[in-house]
Amino acid sequence: MPEVFQGLGVFEWTILIAGVLLFCYSIHLAVDQRTSMRFMASRQPATFVIAAVLAVLGIGSYVGRGMQPRDLVTACVLVAVGVSLAAVRAGMGSRGIYAEGFRIPWSRIECTRVEDAAGVVRVYFTSRGNERMMDLPDADRAAVEEFLRDMSAIHG
Repeated sequence: MPEVFQGLGVFEWTILIAGVLLFCYSIHLAVDQRTSMRFMASRQPATFVIAAVLAVLGIGSYVGRGMQPRDLVTACVLVAVGVSLAAVRAGMGSRGIYAEGFRIPWSRIECTRVEDAAGVVRVYFTSRGNERMMDLPDADRAAVEEFLRDMSAIHG
């Protein structure tokens, strides 16, 4: 086992594994979105800045504090959260609705409705009894409604 990992306890290993899993899940979800996404919600411009700051803080903390095992755990988690912020989007695609860092498959969407809200297409969807909202600023309402009808016909 490399020397850097020898000083880690159970808690540090657990956090390190959680960071690695978050990183892998973020990459998986980003690839899934790129092949499925049809309508995307907008991101705040600060999202990429925050992601970069988290990555720099993580790596800087690890290098600046002497490359200790506990600092590696902190760096991995901060970089994983930064990658998640930068890579994962919200929107709708053929495989489901992407919201809050997860893909909700069409089979779990109970109902949808579309409204206009100050020049933005607003989609409401219900999953497991909870109604959520998503703004799609660059979308055409008719295209969104047609897409939702198609997904409803395909997935029930």
